[in-house]
Amino acid sequence: MLPSTLNRFVLLVIVLLSVLMTIKYYPGLENEPAYAGNTFQTIHADAFVGDPYRSPEQPLLKRPLQLSLFYIFPKLLGEIWLDDRFLVFVYIGLVIAGLVGIDRLAVLFGLRGIYERGFVLLFFAKDHQILSTKVLLAHHQDVNHSAFSLPVIVWLFYVTVARKSIWVVLAVSLLLTLVSIRAAFFPIVSCLLAIAFIGTRFERNFVIGLFCLGSIALAGVLVHQFGVPDIQRLELWDFIKTQEGDDANPFVADSIGYWWPRNILWIAIIGGAIAACRNMEIQYQRASVLLFSALGIWLIGGLYITFSPDIIKAPLLIGFAPTRATAWPQNLAYVILLARALRMLANTTELKQILLVAGGLGVLFVAGPGNLDLWIGLLGISTICVLGAYALYARTSPATLITGSSTKVMALTLATVIVIAYSVASLQMAPAWATLIRHGVYGNTTSAEWIGVAEYFRYETPQGTRILPYHCQDKPECRELIARRGLATRSGKAIIVPEVYGHDFMEPASWRRYFQQLALIENIAQEFKNGEPDRAAILTKQLLSCPDYVTVPAKIWNTASSKSTILSEQTRIRGHVILKQDCPE
Repeated sequence: MLPSTLNRFVLLVIVLLSVLMTIKYYPGLENEPAYAGNTFQTIHADAFVGDPYRSPEQPLLKRPLQLSLFYIFPKLLGEIWLDDRFLVFVYIGLVIAGLVGIDRLAVLFGLRGIYERGFVLLFFAKDHQILSTKVLLAHHQDVNHSAFSLPVIVWLFYVTVARKSIWVVLAVSLLLTLVSIRAAFFPIVSCLLAIAFIGTRFERNFVIGLFCLGSIALAGVLVHQFGVPDIQRLELWDFIKTQEGDDANPFVADSIGYWWPRNILWIAIIGGAIAACRNMEIQYQRASVLLFSALGIWLIGGLYITFSPDIIKAPLLIGFAPTRATAWPQNLAYVILLARALRMLANTTELKQILLVAGGLGVLFVAGPGNLDLWIGLLGISTICVLGAYALYARTSPATLITGSSTKVMALTLATVIVIAYSVASLQMAPAWATLIRHGVYGNTTSAEWIGVAEYFRYETPQGTRILPYHCQDKPECRELIARRGLATRSGKAIIVPEVYGHDFMEPASWRRYFQQLALIENIAQEFKNGEPDRAAILTKQLLSCPDYVTVPAKIWNTASSKSTILSEQTRIRGHVILKQDCPE
């Protein structure tokens, strides 16, 4: 196959994979509470009047989660950015950009054939999360600047490993910083270290100078811009450490399971990739420095957050989230391991060695979250089916196929696995996509909960309206009534639910208020569930700002409406009851 034809075929595979991954993982706009409403406020600067946490009077520098180049797009494009049907194509583009970067890394590490490159791309269609971080290119919580930062990180690693000019590396680093300061810190440090260790004398000296200037600037920010008295500093450290949890510290337990087996597995993957880089080309050597720096970030970050003495505790450093920074070094390690394994298979016909390598790749493929037994079964069945079908087609034995076309067989097997898995996922996601087509909001998300309700508040209530929105966490039982800021995404009205990392997140008092307000909101929910709406309404007066409207599920309100003399029902929309009350001036 000619190089141009090969590249066009690979691009077709990338586009098809990106569409499939979008069908399975597309998250829609701003379903994470911390980001809800950022885009709306970017488009409409006067949104959220009366919001104690997201007031338009606050300067942009006081809204840390809106400090991103990403918000240029909604600013320029306007209302269409609120439509998930449009964002689908943006999301596909992000996944394509990331997968093209993965393919370029694969080529850089010596893979040239269609089946080799296809195998690597198919490998990245499955989630391989080991620590508490997202490693899949299409696995974001929503379309925000974190989603935009991931493909930029892939290309930053590529230009570093490919030994592009230091000015190219710095340009991509600047772009990443402008997209997400939080996501940029550790990848840029790792790439600069790789240039310093394996680069020209000028590059080494330049990087040393950058580190010196950066250290001075960081110290200035920590001491002056975000400096707080020691008593407050230690209290703030505890608040942020608790909030970030395993997203920052790899040495704590989380919902995935015990922390130490997963850390051992992660070390084994990174260590195996470092070993695979020995005595290899220069691109492997630079990649090994990136992987060594990842080990350093993992170890130093975990030790620092877990054991650091009080005198060196800097709360802001936790926010850079060392665990999150392990995601892309892990994926780089996968590319290296796959490249070395496939190159090894290309140079051997020994059945025992081929089976050993193929078995190791199978273990790597199934490692990750969710339904381990199903993935193992699917991989095994697909292998048998592909070998059988291919043996009949080629009129030869499976053993001959394995020794003569091992990479081809594995690529076809992986393609079979992905097609089956994504076909099932597509059927499961069909209702969510139907909701998207009808309403412009992707179903199976927090935003879909508020279809119709958001429009009511946006167009039927006056500026300055304040809302306390409750919805069921688990339907249809509605065992838990929760309030989140998701209604802000498309309503543009003040939401009386506390926000993490607000304008005053460096003040311990704001964190105390945050947890106190959360507890109060939970008490209000409990009163509604107990059938005491007036008690709930009285408690709302103790919130930081009294809500003019409260939304509750109809199932809750139907059993409590007769007891209320304070709350008046305004309307019902898609299972939500909108209640109004008079707030004191």
